[in-house]
Amino acid sequence: MTNGEIECGPNAVFTFKREGYNKFDFSFNDTFQSLSFIGTWKLFINNWKFGYNEYKRAFSKSLFLKELQKIIPSLKRDDIVSGRSGVRAMALDKNGKMIDDFKIVKIIIICMCLMPLHQLQLHVFQLVFKLWRNRKKFLN
Repeated sequence: MTNGEIECGPNAVFTFKREGYNKFDFSFNDTFQSLSFIGTWKLFINNWKFGYNEYKRAFSKSLFLKELQKIIPSLKRDDIVSGRSGVRAMALDKNGKMIDDFKIVKIIIICMCLMPLHQLQLHVFQLVFKLWRNRKKFLN
């Protein structure tokens, strides 16, 4: 960071609230909607070991330290302070695969475009327009 500090993280864990910035935030509706989608369960099943380890590190300062010491061996427990949390929206398909920043499907619908950079949006628009213009080749 510009102030000389080092920020480590994030832990990639499932949150039980869309805008849950604390470890124990919970929303029944958000959790129910997420867990009602088959893609969520497939993501969990296909990545259970990684997810389990991320949760352990998120709730255990010593395990988090041990992992960080692989990169920064001189790091001590007192060097670690809790930082801010963030939530990253993640789009999944029904097979539990992440949909990247945007996805163009056969009928040319942009399902997701997270990055707010105007240049990227212009690039996506140009790509969609090119696909639309050549739609006979694209749709066959």
